[in-house]
Amino acid sequence: MKLLIVTSLKEFKKDVSDMLEKAQIPVFSFSEIIGVKTSYTPELSDDWFTSDKDREFRSVFFFSFTDDAKADDVLGQIAVFNTLDRVEYPVRGFVLPVEKAI
Repeated sequence: MKLLIVTSLKEFKKDVSDMLEKAQIPVFSFSEIIGVKTSYTPELSDDWFTSDKDREFRSVFFFSFTDDAKADDVLGQIAVFNTLDRVEYPVRGFVLPVEKAI
């Protein structure tokens, strides 16, 4: 089992929901959050919300417990989505192992 986490700007909430449904993930949760960028980091992998300073971003945080194949499917869809010209702030996806569950 894996924990799939996806973050994006609120404007992409429907797009991310569609990706999860397309990957046949039957149950997922989301929460609206405020992302804050207060300083510049030179590492692109650390650039969570962009390089703008002192700005807040209306964002969404999705998560689901799922299997490897479905999590990989979503990450693949995110990679394609992020290549679109209209995506200034990319969607981020993460897969974490779940070592124990009750």
